[in-house]
Amino acid sequence: MFWLFLKDMFQLILSPAKGWEDISYDGADERNLVKYGLCPYLVLVALTVPVQLLYHSDLYWFTELQQAIVTFIKFFVSYCIGVFVLLINLPGHTIAEITEKRVHTFCAYITGLMATLDLIQNCLPMEIAWIWLLPLYIAFITWRSASYMTISPRYDVKFVVIASLSLILPPYVIQILFNFVVS
Repeated sequence: MFWLFLKDMFQLILSPAKGWEDISYDGADERNLVKYGLCPYLVLVALTVPVQLLYHSDLYWFTELQQAIVTFIKFFVSYCIGVFVLLINLPGHTIAEITEKRVHTFCAYITGLMATLDLIQNCLPMEIAWIWLLPLYIAFITWRSASYMTISPRYDVKFVVIASLSLILPPYVIQILFNFVVS
């Protein structure tokens, strides 16, 4: 399931519309997708946090351990927030009845893509400005998921805004809150 999750995320990055078609065709169980796909991926991303110790001598193991835990928590909480918000807001905005399975699957992949940004950032020796623009591409991937999520064409923009606010924004807010608490 982990390799299917990675393959589908890679497909979403290369061709969002085709990627959502493949995800629909795969029909993976959403619980297994989260349990064996998203959660191990989030652990992998969290394990890349200490890589920064190779590049920066002023960092400490304890701080990096805290950041690794925060990394896992911020994405998992973001996934939960996204599922909750979308399940509340999507009914009435879809062509067909929205299934909980599609919402969980959608949130798992978007959360995984957001975590990929942290993975890239963790493995680079310095911050690169263009990485901060990649959430816009994830918003584009979200927009291309409208057919997968059976969103009515009139509500495409509203869906992208709601999904972005509930899945793309929370990791940043949670990171800021944790940094504020730790400082």
